[in-house]
Amino acid sequence: MRAGESDYALHFCEHLRDRGWSVTLVTSARAGLSPPAGIEMVPIMTGWSWRELARLRRALRAAAPDQIFYLYIGWNYGDRVVPTYLPWLAKRWVPAARFTTVMYNAYGAAEGKHSWPERLARKIMSLRVGKLDSCYEFGTLLSTSDRIIVFCQRHFDFLRKVDPAMLPRTHIVPPPPLVRIAPDDPTHRAATREGLGIGGQELAVGFFGLLYPGKGVDTLLEAIARVRKAGITLRPVIIGGTLEGNAENGADYVESLRQIARGLSLENACIWTGPYASGSLDASQWLGACDLAALPFQTGISLNNSSVAAVMAHGLPLVSTRGQDLESSFSHGINVWLVPPGDSGALAGALECLATNAALRKRLGDGARALARECFSWDRAMDRIEGTVIL
Repeated sequence: MRAGESDYALHFCEHLRDRGWSVTLVTSARAGLSPPAGIEMVPIMTGWSWRELARLRRALRAAAPDQIFYLYIGWNYGDRVVPTYLPWLAKRWVPAARFTTVMYNAYGAAEGKHSWPERLARKIMSLRVGKLDSCYEFGTLLSTSDRIIVFCQRHFDFLRKVDPAMLPRTHIVPPPPLVRIAPDDPTHRAATREGLGIGGQELAVGFFGLLYPGKGVDTLLEAIARVRKAGITLRPVIIGGTLEGNAENGADYVESLRQIARGLSLENACIWTGPYASGSLDASQWLGACDLAALPFQTGISLNNSSVAAVMAHGLPLVSTRGQDLESSFSHGINVWLVPPGDSGALAGALECLATNAALRKRLGDGARALARECFSWDRAMDRIEGTVIL
């Protein structure tokens, strides 16, 4: 739970291991790291800078991989330039390895964050790779990877405008749930609800995910306050912590949400679980204790939202938001209930509708489970990823 991308890396490596792969994980050096069982971890990188290229080359050559999976988003690598040239470099260091880049999002190395020596080094690399340099932000990520995995159509459409030649090498594989799924046990559910302080007649509305602006939690709190004033007892269950090391989106942001809750007289109604340990069943049990879920993203629901995968895997009727480019997998009234982003009145109306209509909740819950089996299964995701790289 350092970040969603970190949890994806953990689950991805473990599923490769479980399918018989011998996995070596090259990652950043951090205090207190312990390797997942059955996975060799090489925590040697400190800044992903030009000075560390020799260290990275030695690690890759020592691993002698058949396949390199590169799990990438710019900010995870400090927005450094050198990671955008890793596909081109790796092909020279370990020519026998196939290289697959998994793009967490359509973000590369953000311009405006680099010192003049790094910009100079980038210019030298750009001249060396020539036409293989897609652009400043992505270097050779798109042009040199043998395969590219993206999480949704929105990312695919954006990246193909950057480098149209990537089209035949790119596959859309949405991220499955990044939580361990607890057994569906009514006894455990009742015990979890009691532990959270949810009454037998109360309806719990779950929000799941890291807390930062853009998730719409403030809109959700306003909507729940409206519904409660109408006499319907909804209990918001906010599941998740904050992005580690991000002051703007850290504890101060959560405190601002708590202040909003207090201003709406929700301080005694809200349940804030905080973060949970990766690999634990806590998040799954908390979701299982809920009756419905709300993910009112400001940019709209998308297949790349791993929180959507987690909610739907638990069969929760979901209220979310309709963005500009709604993917065909989502069907209003069938597997999700959609409202405009940032509209607390519309969200309140949707929550009231679901709270008072058990048949609708069941229909959306059944639709969510069906979509989870189709799009958000780890088995299906790994089948598709293995199918793209083993040719």
